[in-house]
Amino acid sequence: MAPMKDGGFDPTAAAVAMDAIDATGTLVPANMGQANAQIATLQQLGVIHDARQRRVAVNASGVSWFEWLVLLIGATCVICFCWLFGLSNPRTQLLMTSTVVTIIVSILVLLCELQYPFRSDVGIGPDAWERAVRHIQQMESRGVRF
Repeated sequence: MAPMKDGGFDPTAAAVAMDAIDATGTLVPANMGQANAQIATLQQLGVIHDARQRRVAVNASGVSWFEWLVLLIGATCVICFCWLFGLSNPRTQLLMTSTVVTIIVSILVLLCELQYPFRSDVGIGPDAWERAVRHIQQMESRGVRF
């Protein structure tokens, strides 16, 4: 099992989700209340499954080379415009251009860090999931049934 931080995913999680969908789908409801609960449960399990699939897909893909090329060409054009429409004061011109370069480089570095949101130190960490698991364990230890 490779964590999402390393670009992997846990294949057993998909199996657990599919087992839950299968178990819910094969249940034969005894009354309308159970049928409504079954439908609502299947809808929520579908939402959970789809959200997980999106997270796995996002973690596997990043910004393509073509998108990086377009971003770099755009950044170069903006910096060149700063010089083309120059100011009469060279210090002010240098300050303006340096500020634009700093903003562009900061945005590109941030984009580079966030292109794989589950792998980056500034991206999405496992904290929320770990808190949810702890909460479920606490509820189970108190005898609350789900």
